[in-house]
Amino acid sequence: MRLTYWTGPIDNLGGLFRTMGVTLVDDAICRQVRRFVRHWGRQRRRSKNAENVIVSLVWSPSRGVDAEASRISYL
Repeated sequence: MRLTYWTGPIDNLGGLFRTMGVTLVDDAICRQVRRFVRHWGRQRRRSKNAENVIVSLVWSPSRGVDAEASRISYL
């Protein structure tokens, strides 16, 4: 399992994928990360004007994202 910490704009997760060391060609993990950020981010979003997000992501290339151990917060 790997831990990735990233802060950036919610509309552009390219920086998160670069920090993780995956490319957009790794479609399965990218799709799972996007789904996780959108789902949990929507539930924890307190302000509709929030544009930046802090992501603490626990994941592995073979197992994907560990949703219970990962966290998302809006700035």
